[in-house]
Amino acid sequence: MHIHIGLSEVTRETISELLGQLLTSEYALYLKTLNFHWNITGHSFISLHQLFEANYEWLKLIIDEIAERIRTMGYTAPGAYRTPDKSIVTAHNHTKNLTVGAMLAELVADHEALIRKIRQVIDDISGMHDYASEDCLIQWLKGHEKNTWMLRSHLLHTPEA
Repeated sequence: MHIHIGLSEVTRETISELLGQLLTSEYALYLKTLNFHWNITGHSFISLHQLFEANYEWLKLIIDEIAERIRTMGYTAPGAYRTPDKSIVTAHNHTKNLTVGAMLAELVADHEALIRKIRQVIDDISGMHDYASEDCLIQWLKGHEKNTWMLRSHLLHTPEA
C-alpha cells in the first residue's frame, strides 16, 4: 500500500536509514547502561544504580519511538544489532571491571557522541519537511543533553573506586 503523508519515497527512505543508524547506537547505549546498572559497586552504589536504571528505561522508550518512526515511514526497523561498526557508541569490554569513574566517563562520552549524531541527522533532514521526525529528534537531543549533565555531575564528584 502506498503511503500518502506528504513525503516522497526517497525522502522517507533517507530518513528511515538515518533513523536506523541512530537506533543501532541507542540500542548499544541501552545495553551498556543496563550492564553498568547491574555491575556498579562502591559507596555510590544506590544513587548510580538508580540513575543508570532511569537512563536505560528512558533509552528503552527512545529505541521504541525510533523504531516506530521508521515504521511510520513505511520501512522495517532494523532488528539485528550484531554489527558494532554501525554504532557510534564505544564497545564495552565485558571482561574487565571498570571503576565508577570509568563507567561514568564512558556513558558521558557515548551520550555526547549521540548528541552530535542527532544534531547531524537534524541537519541532514532539515528542509525535507518531515517536521514530526525533526520534533522527535529535538526531544531525543534534549533528553541526551539532560542525561549527560546528570552523569557528568556524578563524575565530577565521584572519587575513583
